[in-house]
Amino acid sequence: MKKQTIEWYKKNFPSLDLNKQPSDEEMLMIYSAFDKDLNLKNPIIVSKLLAHGNELRGMVEIYKIIKSIVNPSGKLGGSRRSKTYWLVRGYSEDEARRFTSEIQKENSPRCVEYWVKRGYTKDEAIVKVKETQSQNAIKFHQKVKSNGSSVSRWNKNYWIARGLSEEEAAEKVTALQTSNGNKYAQKYSAEERRKHQPWCVEYWISQGKTEDEYAEFMSSRYAYCSKSSVRFFDSLCEEIQFVKPHYGEREFGKFIKGLGYVKYDFVDTALKIVIEYDSEFWHRSEEAKRRDAVKQEFMEGLGYKVF
Repeated sequence: MKKQTIEWYKKNFPSLDLNKQPSDEEMLMIYSAFDKDLNLKNPIIVSKLLAHGNELRGMVEIYKIIKSIVNPSGKLGGSRRSKTYWLVRGYSEDEARRFTSEIQKENSPRCVEYWVKRGYTKDEAIVKVKETQSQNAIKFHQKVKSNGSSVSRWNKNYWIARGLSEEEAAEKVTALQTSNGNKYAQKYSAEERRKHQPWCVEYWISQGKTEDEYAEFMSSRYAYCSKSSVRFFDSLCEEIQFVKPHYGEREFGKFIKGLGYVKYDFVDTALKIVIEYDSEFWHRSEEAKRRDAVKQEFMEGLGYKVF
């Protein structure tokens, strides 16, 4: 056994007899010391580790074989941001997805968790996120403007810049979205999909969060409102003196049980007025009409007048 290997064992396990085959408990203790992310509560990963341990003779073999156990590539470690990293360590698909999501948030300046981890308060973190998003948006538009196309394959301009007509580009984007949606639908049921999507209340409940936390998250999301509605409400505000208007990027939202989190096109919370700007394209279906009726009934129940 190499001198550095012996020193490592003496440092981490001073009571361990290096001349004997370790017990099951000692084996798991050794494995955990090599890789603290191993899920030793999972009986499958435990049996796998012990199966390797029972075949060994002496401590030097443990030191050699552990790398092949904890990572498919044969290298100790790997990226903790990768779902595979957690799966091979005995965690479920949902746990692996949750761990990677949490780590990515803590390492992304576009997420509140990143700034909170660095000592900012939640309110300060929200401000920092908005500043980061604003800076990224400026950089993105500068890049698009400089090369005449979008960097996203899901954008028509990307394909137009590559020689396709506007109609062909639109068809290409639709085909990509359909293909992506079909793959996702085949992999998960409708109920499972909602547990994977942060914009669904089921996701937050499955993570042990509250409906209020879900509503707070959704209220911070960018509102993809139509430009024509913004022009309309801008002109309306010039004619009428509203007190606390919310529209455009500052759309007013509410969580409604059975419907989810919904946003209203224009709300004055002081005058208790709601104005919905319903285009035929998005609001002509029976399902859209049903949602609109529930939305209206909900606000009227809070004492608002809906136009």
